[in-house]
Amino acid sequence: MRSLEPYSRHFAPEISRLIREVDENNDDEIELSEFLCLLGHVRRLMMKVRKSRINKSFMKFDLDPNGCLGYDQIVAALAQDGLLRTRGEYAIAHKLLDEEFDLSSVLRLAARSDGESPNLSPRNAPRRRGPKALLHEDPGSVDVNGFSVIYQRVWERLAAIKGERVLQAAKALNFSPLELSDIQGAFDYFDSDDDGMLVGSEIIEALEPLLPRLPDEQQLRNALPSMEREAEDDDEAVAVIDIFEFMKLLRTLTNGSSLVHVNPPFSLANDVSFEKQQELLQVWPISESYIQSLDASELIEMLSNFLGVKAEQNLRDLSYPVSSFRKLREFALRQAERAQQHTRF
Repeated sequence: MRSLEPYSRHFAPEISRLIREVDENNDDEIELSEFLCLLGHVRRLMMKVRKSRINKSFMKFDLDPNGCLGYDQIVAALAQDGLLRTRGEYAIAHKLLDEEFDLSSVLRLAARSDGESPNLSPRNAPRRRGPKALLHEDPGSVDVNGFSVIYQRVWERLAAIKGERVLQAAKALNFSPLELSDIQGAFDYFDSDDDGMLVGSEIIEALEPLLPRLPDEQQLRNALPSMEREAEDDDEAVAVIDIFEFMKLLRTLTNGSSLVHVNPPFSLANDVSFEKQQELLQVWPISESYIQSLDASELIEMLSNFLGVKAEQNLRDLSYPVSSFRKLREFALRQAERAQQHTRF
């Protein structure tokens, strides 16, 4: 999921909506089948978002009479769009196309010399086209839809490779998986242009939700001595850091202590619907007709009293943290059981 940019401020609201949609049993938790469905939805969303930009990159290249891009131009087109920024990424993209990806569904074969129409059946497109094969046969071409598919797959693979590097770096710095999730979320959200870098004030903005107290200007300068790019013209030098430098910065500023957890609060008033509140109240021996007769204010007041919490209280802060409806129901069952035990005695 990391490679589908769930934390980007441009996509986070839409992805949150998709998460709610795939939660078929409405338990506020995602099962494996629901998660796989979510991946498909998010992948289609990302391809749709990039469609206009990919079309522009595609049209900048010399296309054949059928409006297709030659196989040997695909990597260059990926780079033209900014997907490939280093020699290492170029090499990975070539390897993916030449050796790993099955391109039979997107490659179009060139017309035969005898004048017959090319057979575009995927069965006739080689599964893998290594460098030697390219010297002896026409490798084919892709239309804009095929290029979009290739773009998405290369992008996801590059993001997955980087994600593994980020995970190993986080472990080396003694960040927990939960802390890494918060770090990546803050970094991606404040990376306003999605270029994988935080610049200037974006660094402070990304630090704020993770630290109990922000560093002053001198502390930040001391922690960022090697992370400033040279000033251009009369502008002052501006700090520019990637995710790896951001993690090192956080570890320096926290001096080994834990980060502030940035999960949003979970409360009865803001996160549990009227219908779910009615369902919860049925845990206690109360008639359904009586529960149905309660209005919203009466219902949440009674439920709060039975649970022993306040309507606006952040239930994540309980000794038994509650962050979903399933956990809230488990909490309600325990509270009801305790009440019954007190009644017996």
